[in-house]
Amino acid sequence: TARGEQLKPLREIAAKGSDAESTIAWKAILTVTTSPLAKDRWQESAKELARNNPQEVGFFKALAELRLPGYEAQIEAALKHDNINLMDAAKEARAAATAAASTGKRVAELKPEEVTKYVMESAGRGDLAEGKRLYTAQSCIACHAVDPNAEQKGPYLGSAGSKFTREYLIESILDPNAVVAQGFQTTVLNTKDGNSHMGFVTNEADGVIEIRNIAGVASTIKRADVTGEKNMPQSMMPAGLGTTLTLEQFNSLIDYLVSLKSEL
Repeated sequence: TARGEQLKPLREIAAKGSDAESTIAWKAILTVTTSPLAKDRWQESAKELARNNPQEVGFFKALAELRLPGYEAQIEAALKHDNINLMDAAKEARAAATAAASTGKRVAELKPEEVTKYVMESAGRGDLAEGKRLYTAQSCIACHAVDPNAEQKGPYLGSAGSKFTREYLIESILDPNAVVAQGFQTTVLNTKDGNSHMGFVTNEADGVIEIRNIAGVASTIKRADVTGEKNMPQSMMPAGLGTTLTLEQFNSLIDYLVSLKSEL
């Protein structure tokens, strides 16, 4: 979620760096436009950068890698340019957007039971590389580590395929409140300074509580400063993380999660 505060330096990297560096910077910027965790003002700022018709190979390479539709005006402008590399990158972005637009119904258009039925019957048919990409693009990585050496935030998913059933993983995304992982229910701590801290408690020792919010950011609070504590029945995981995906994309994401077998 901090990417929203980094748009200006990212844009400078995109403009001044090599094509490879520009692509990485633009992928970070464009991910803000689609991330369910990004604030509205951040999303709008990122979209504004893209609306200014960037004449950079990295922009179109990023569009192609992220398979983002909705940038036809920018593509058209690039195709009129005299830079062959820019034109080729724009053509690549258009092809990726066209392919993404033709992959069928989206999860939001169907009932949960219809999505579940399709994904259960389509086990093993997903694109694992696409699923891995979506794991980042849909902001799963903001709260769930898949690397045992990474900072642990929400429930560890590096061994999702060996710990959870396929149906459980599907339901966890479609209806997070239905299957709150043990130890990760939402806790609200009110403190003497009038602030409230919402997240899940990861540790409490020697009178100090560590709590992580939805973005995985940890805060430490003295137990003596807590004036109220309440455990909420709902999950911190926001609903709707999978609604923008097509059925094929959703299936690829689930297949990727099922493929994860490493132990923490």
